[in-house]
Amino acid sequence: MSRERIRWIDNEKGFVLLGVCLGHIGFSWNIFPYISTFHMAAFFFLSGMLFRPNREWREFLMSKCKSLLLPYVILSFFFLFLSPSLYQLSTHYPGSALQNRIADLLTQNDYIHSLLVQIQIYVLDIINGHSAPYVTPLWFVYTLFLLNILWFYPIRLISSRSYGSYWLGAIAILCFVAGWILYMRDINIPFNLPTCITSSAFFVGGFILGKALPDLSKIHLGWLVLMILILAGIYYYGVKNLTSPCIGYIVNDLDHNLLAYTSVSWCGTFLLTLLFICIGRLNKPLFIGRILRLISLNGIAILALHNYILSTMRWLAEIFNRPILANGWGMLGAIILFCIITLPLINRYLYICVGKKKPQST
Repeated sequence: MSRERIRWIDNEKGFVLLGVCLGHIGFSWNIFPYISTFHMAAFFFLSGMLFRPNREWREFLMSKCKSLLLPYVILSFFFLFLSPSLYQLSTHYPGSALQNRIADLLTQNDYIHSLLVQIQIYVLDIINGHSAPYVTPLWFVYTLFLLNILWFYPIRLISSRSYGSYWLGAIAILCFVAGWILYMRDINIPFNLPTCITSSAFFVGGFILGKALPDLSKIHLGWLVLMILILAGIYYYGVKNLTSPCIGYIVNDLDHNLLAYTSVSWCGTFLLTLLFICIGRLNKPLFIGRILRLISLNGIAILALHNYILSTMRWLAEIFNRPILANGWGMLGAIILFCIITLPLINRYLYICVGKKKPQST
């Protein structure tokens, strides 16, 4: 890809991540309910566009373990033990017989016993891809790691064959429908596999479009605008016919209306991508382009940090009965301040752990 294409992809990833953060804060602006219908699908779609299984398997596996799995594990456990509600025994849930047995072998102190049980529950969540309670958005990093590993050989083998893109397109459709069926039947599979199956559709779809980017970049700007208008119309139809006000990819919580869900997820993703392609074609940087790129480059740390700050402030507001601590603008200011202060530290030590030579600039 050219430098220009990388720029617009970073801008789009930063925009979606910014929408995720603002949506988590709870602002009631009309745009956020719409972004939530496709923002995670767009993340997986863009990741698929950048997916290139052209290295040796061992090198590829080690690269993804360092860039995705290891940061997920490090940040999950780091913020787990910083979660204030972990130490508030009144909110603890009873564990399984095995978890209580393990705690019995280690201590007879009631407080430490309850703490050990709760830690086991949270560790199981981390293993299953849901991350620690105060940094749940990291589920995306875990799922993206699985997608890269699971699709390395299938995409590599199929894409090199005749009509490979058509075969991959059919597989994407099957994954999409299979994920929706799992949602409708309320089937839960360990390691967050239902979400992984649904996300595979967008990941593979992104890979297909990524191969067509050189051709797409040659389309006249007027035709791109027409495509955007058509997609916007289909997307509007989908939004008006959704049976649920929001879609939660973290637990494969989709929508009962398959046609409406298809319209908002796919058309929303294509619509946003074409918009940023058009902006990239103008050869003029976005007014907030540098901010969006910084958000994109520091995406993993921001996913963890913003949600930890939000959850902690809401916990403090409830404990001390100070609703002002959970004010949206106050939380936004706290997120910006803490990101400015802590992102350089997180990047420095996190990137050392994963073997990076240079942390991302903040």
